[in-house]
Amino acid sequence: VLAGMAGHRRAPEGKGAVQQADDPPFWSISGRTTTRERARSPALPPQCGHRRRYGISATQLKTNGKYLVIDPYLTKNPLGPYDLSTIKADIILCTHGAKDHFGDAVELAKLTGALLLGPVDCTTRAKDQGLPPEQVKNMVPGSVREIMGIKIKALHTEHVSCSRWEGKIVTGVALSYLITLEDGLKLYHAGDTALHSDFKTFGEVYQPDIGMMPCGMFPGATTEMDPEESAIAADWLRLTTAVPIHFDPETQAGYVERFKNAVKARDQRIDVIGMTAGMTYDICRVSPDNHRVIFQETSSRK
Repeated sequence: VLAGMAGHRRAPEGKGAVQQADDPPFWSISGRTTTRERARSPALPPQCGHRRRYGISATQLKTNGKYLVIDPYLTKNPLGPYDLSTIKADIILCTHGAKDHFGDAVELAKLTGALLLGPVDCTTRAKDQGLPPEQVKNMVPGSVREIMGIKIKALHTEHVSCSRWEGKIVTGVALSYLITLEDGLKLYHAGDTALHSDFKTFGEVYQPDIGMMPCGMFPGATTEMDPEESAIAADWLRLTTAVPIHFDPETQAGYVERFKNAVKARDQRIDVIGMTAGMTYDICRVSPDNHRVIFQETSSRK
């Protein structure tokens, strides 16, 4: 469960998680609560959505019947593979062009008809691979789009969007995303990044509730932000709940605990939830004016 940050708007408790049997193995998000509250919490409000984690950075949010997928690295995911035909998507967000983030974005968009949003290098590749221009939207730091009631704002990261396409190296500006759901719940997905001071600004100005925080590396690559640095970023963001992502589950198996310990050393009020790949979690806000979030685990990976 993740809570908040010192001196900032944070949940005094943590969150819970839930997964639905008819949904593919992913992360889902819906609402707010804490695992600590699970025994005495009422049933999750009907407006709750849910979140699924596929592993690495791949995440799915479901809210009011709409599905948003972030960094869909699925068919070759070391914690998968996942069958694209089982995955629902209305919106696809790509943080940058690396294979473990851009992944199956084009194929999933073709299967589902979802809108694909991302840096210009990603959207250019998507159109070159056959997506119609009306299905692709460019994003740069500061861009805001409201789609199906979900507000999506692109923000800066300290990284590069780089990939090989048709024998050439294609580069662009890597992004993170602030996603505001219909009930005002704010989720920040940091993508892939080094520690940078803009996290302080993001916390002051945007006050995200939940943060998906990279704290390691893609297997065989390099670590851009280690667990202790990621904990600093979580603190600066003024999160109520932090979720560690983007680490090698074999060589960096202890990184979740390192991240949790580093976060708690900075602020006991921040809840930390280690979401297991293939699990679904419901997340609900206790009330419109209460920033406590409920995370409830609902089912295991198929």
